[in-house]
Amino acid sequence: MAWCWKANGGTTVTNTEGSLDSTVQANTKAGFSIVETPNFSGSCTQGHGLDKAPEFVIHKLTASGNNWNVWHTGLSGAGNIIRLNSSAAETTGSHFNSTAPTADVFSLGASLAGSGAGICYLWHSVEGYSKFAKYEGNGNADGPFIYTGFRPRMLFIKRTDSTSGWTVVDTARYTANTSDGPGRLEWNLSNAEVTGSSATREMDVLSNGVKLRGTNGNINASGGDYVFGAWADVPFKYNNTF
Repeated sequence: MAWCWKANGGTTVTNTEGSLDSTVQANTKAGFSIVETPNFSGSCTQGHGLDKAPEFVIHKLTASGNNWNVWHTGLSGAGNIIRLNSSAAETTGSHFNSTAPTADVFSLGASLAGSGAGICYLWHSVEGYSKFAKYEGNGNADGPFIYTGFRPRMLFIKRTDSTSGWTVVDTARYTANTSDGPGRLEWNLSNAEVTGSSATREMDVLSNGVKLRGTNGNINASGGDYVFGAWADVPFKYNNTF
């Protein structure tokens, strides 16, 4: 299974907007960019090439065994992170220098505990195409409705106030709303997808969002805090222009 985003056809530019120059490949219409860090060593800022502040950021030092650190706009604060390779709750750390991204740059901090080359993937919401936000669970089979404004092609959910795996579903594998719930993968695990009666994270993928139908704590614990991201399935507003 692969999820793919269109950047800029491999064409990169040198961005000098931050304190450390970076190599950027950006698709501003889709709100997505890839940033290569040539030589990180200590706190710095780097330009990302987008025209809005990113809301979902993944960063890793490529020459080390460090984590895939994630910042999301729905976390409790600019100094909090979650990790793509972990089910842990959000934690405080200066990996992104306790500073939220701006429309021009994002920040990296000393908590990365390493140096050398790095890679960063950044997204922001685009009306009718992508959405990054948070919600609170209600612990009820009549769960929250997650509004996106489009029919999601792909959706991820991560609980942030407690240990919880990354729930990832897509309509390439989940083709109909059923009581058994969607076939899911978890970014923090190497397990095979979970399907059928074992898939206890029931949800309906609808034309304008997702309705949660289960009480599984990974997606809908009472009072639980969750962040999510979604991308559209042939978005009405933009069709195939991205």
